[in-house]
Amino acid sequence: MRTLRVLNSIVTDYFTFWMIAASVVAYLYPGYFSPLAYLITPALGVIIFGMGVTLRTGDFKRVLERPGDVFVGAGAQYVFMPLLAAGVVLVGSCPGGTASNVITYLARADVTLSVSMTTASTLLSPIFVPLLTYLYAGRWIDVPVLKLFISTVEIVLLPVALGIGIRWALRQKIATAVEVMPMVSSLGIIFVVGVIVAANAATIGSVRLSTGGAYGAGDE
Repeated sequence: MRTLRVLNSIVTDYFTFWMIAASVVAYLYPGYFSPLAYLITPALGVIIFGMGVTLRTGDFKRVLERPGDVFVGAGAQYVFMPLLAAGVVLVGSCPGGTASNVITYLARADVTLSVSMTTASTLLSPIFVPLLTYLYAGRWIDVPVLKLFISTVEIVLLPVALGIGIRWALRQKIATAVEVMPMVSSLGIIFVVGVIVAANAATIGSVRLSTGGAYGAGDE
């Protein structure tokens, strides 16, 4: 267990470094990562499941104890984020996840508030993700609201519920595993970022070349 704690510390303490490193490697060698794109959805489920396992009954009580703070956080999540996201409305409409909790923990910030906001936004996500995507992007693209609702339930709500259920059923027996769940979630996030970068390596390269060309033309 000591080894796992050390690995957990290495992964979470240097989370940003590993994510950047994975992105660079995936960009340089996309052929090794892009075939793994089919694992993105299961990986997201694992990440959200990791959040569910770390949640306790007390976390839900905190939502009721700090309704004002949680309301402001959820409001910013579902009002301002989709507007600021511009062309990536779907991403902006998604709830906060384990990554925010991990980063909050690493920054020694208010983890309780972060978990409370994540809990609230996750529970609201099956309604607001398809609704906001339809409202903000429905005029340009066909938004399958029902399908998006079902996907959100499958990827977000069910893994969270499963994690909470396992935590409640096993209680102390799973306490040791809970300690390393930040590492599991962090590795999941790093993996997803790497695969996405690899899948879009050509697009990223064309943007870089276009930008470089523009600067070159300006210099002349």
